[in-house]
Amino acid sequence: MTPAQRAAVKAEAFSWIGTKFRHGARIKGVGVDCGQLLVAVFSAAHLIEAFAPESYPPDWFLHRDRERYLEELTKYADAVEPLYEIGDILTYRFGRAVSHAGIYVGEGWIVHADGRAKIVNRSQISMAGLAQRFAGAYRLRG
Repeated sequence: MTPAQRAAVKAEAFSWIGTKFRHGARIKGVGVDCGQLLVAVFSAAHLIEAFAPESYPPDWFLHRDRERYLEELTKYADAVEPLYEIGDILTYRFGRAVSHAGIYVGEGWIVHADGRAKIVNRSQISMAGLAQRFAGAYRLRG
């Protein structure tokens, strides 16, 4: 990603802050979940084509059959090690599988659709609830 693309991702991610958490939704100011937020931000920044992820139930994080979130994510991104760059995707394990992600916006912060707070917000990656559930980081290809 170029510096301009990183700036576009960061600006777009920040523009979603305050949007309510709604499973399966992707409408800025109305509702979004963490997976749909990734699609919305990266497509608005012209880094991916907008798409509709495979349908998933609200309790999909309890699945045991496969890592659905990672399967979708790894179609577009590769695993990376720290040091993270703006626009990297940090993933988290809630339940039995990787089931949450946020967009790294620099200086130890992510923007994510927080299902517990029921809103898109900015959180520190060192926050106890996130840090202990961290599952890996990914960077878009190309």
